[in-house]
Amino acid sequence: MLEYLSQMDKTRVKKMFLVHGEAEQQVEFKKTLEANGFKNVFIPKRGDVFEL
Repeated sequence: MLEYLSQMDKTRVKKMFLVHGEAEQQVEFKKTLEANGFKNVFIPKRGDVFEL
């Protein structure tokens, strides 16, 4: 997944939501994405609302 996402222009990715996987894996993947230059990575909880 990271290899695929790394091909994207990070400045054009405004928000990223991690909604699948175990909570610990989501947190670790979020850290990895942020370390690779992705900003505004969210792990939403049930009922969270975001404006797109």
